[in-house]
This record gives sequence, structure tokens and C-alpha cells, in this order.
Amino acid sequence: MEKRMQYSKRKFTRFSTEKKIRVVTSFLEQIVDNWNELEVRKRLLSNLSEVIGYLEKEEHTDLKHLFENKEELSESMNLVKFVEFAKPFMDKHSRGVRDTDILPRTDTKLSSDMQSKIPLYALFENIRSTFNIGSMIRTSECFGLEKLYFCGYTPTPDNPKVKKTALNTELLIEWEQEIDSIKLIEKLKAENPDLSIVALETGEQAESIYEAHITDPAIIIVGNEATGISQDTLSIADKIVKIPLAGVKESFNVGVAFGIACYEISRQWNIRKKENGND
Repeated sequence: MEKRMQYSKRKFTRFSTEKKIRVVTSFLEQIVDNWNELEVRKRLLSNLSEVIGYLEKEEHTDLKHLFENKEELSESMNLVKFVEFAKPFMDKHSRGVRDTDILPRTDTKLSSDMQSKIPLYALFENIRSTFNIGSMIRTSECFGLEKLYFCGYTPTPDNPKVKKTALNTELLIEWEQEIDSIKLIEKLKAENPDLSIVALETGEQAESIYEAHITDPAIIIVGNEATGISQDTLSIADKIVKIPLAGVKESFNVGVAFGIACYEISRQWNIRKKENGND
């Protein structure tokens, strides 16, 4: 839900440095959450640009950097450009989830030889929560996924908040960052034409993952917690699948949905292998 955010120069310049950081962070988060709402996005970008203009005399390094690069902000900018502008600031100042403090840890020695890989990859597009990303990295390692791709403003495994949830599994799985999802998918398809592009999404266009025939190798795409996968990415997917729900809520938490999808895909593959006599 959009917050009404507008500050006069007189009011904003009286804020402490810490509050200025919180305000700017809130702006960036709101723009991310409302990216698909064109009018809301334009209004927030305009208000953010105005606020950043108030930072001319600010000495804090991160705020000063925003002011020095304020000309990059535009109501007509695309998501890739906005991510390039906002991501460094959001990585440092966007609010983290602290549920990780209660998660159990293990002292088991980690080794890349402890698991066998399966030809399943994952693409995380514009996911903001470090908690969700850390959880999905851990899920990916447990299922033996081959490689992970972090797109848009998705935090990467070297983010300290991600590491708290990943519990060292980020050390056991290959990963790569690419801001532009479309560019990455086109590259992967060129390298491996047999790669199946599977988008995990809700909506009428999606078929039940339990009925979908997903071949291997495959890459599963999950998107933003609020807005889902971008339409441009959905348009080049080979399959759009959903997890049927029995309750009132329209969707699972993205980390939970990802875990269910990984399980179902690997389950289908294992059944086919046994049917073909490849134990």
C-alpha cells in the first residue's frame, strides 16, 4: 500500500541524519512496491527527487552520493536504471528481518561433496526481503540446485542479512548476479536451447504445477513479494505454473512457494527416472 510521502525543504532539513536515511529508504521501498502502478510510481519518483535535492549540504557519504547522482532519477526511467541507482543504498539501509536470530544453527562441517546436483536452476527477480532470499538459498542447497541467479534489486549471498538466514549454505552453491532478467534468460537459452523456463506465478494464465510436465534441465523464476514476476519476463517463459490453494489467501510466502515448487519438480523428475529404469 502506498504511503503519502511529501516533505517541505524546511521540515526535511531539520531531520537528523538517521531520520533522513529512514525517509529516503522508505521512498525507495515504496517505489519498488508500487513499480507497476505508473501514476503512483511517477509521483513517488518526483517526491523522491525533490527530497534528494534537499541533501546538497549533507555530509553523510550515502546521502551525499544520492545527491551527486540525482540527475539519474526520472519519471520515465525503466526498472533496470532505477535498480542501478537505488540498490547500493537499499543494500545498506533497507530494513532487515530479524527472525533469523531464532533459527537453529549447525556446526556440521560443510563440503561441496556432501550433495549431488540436479539440473534445476533458480532466478530470483526483484525480491526485496533478505530473509526470503536467505531462506531460498538454503532450500536450493538442500534440494541440490545447480546454480542461482539474482536479478534486479534482489540482494545477493554476500549480503550480511542474507547470510544470517542462509546459514552458510551460500558457500555451497554457485550464483551469479545480473540486473536484467531478460538479458540473462536470453543468454542462458543461447547456451542451452533445451533449458525450460518455468515461471512460478499466480493468475488464470498459470497451470497447476502438479499437472505441468516440466522437463529437465529447467530454471524456475520467482518474483517480487508484492508485484510478482515482471510481464516482460513472463512473456518469454515456456511455462507459467501455480500452486493450487484451498484457503482464502491468494498466495504463499515467496520462500514457501519456492520450496514447494522445488520439491514438486524434483519429485516429478525422480518418478520419470524410475519409470525409465534410471535409478
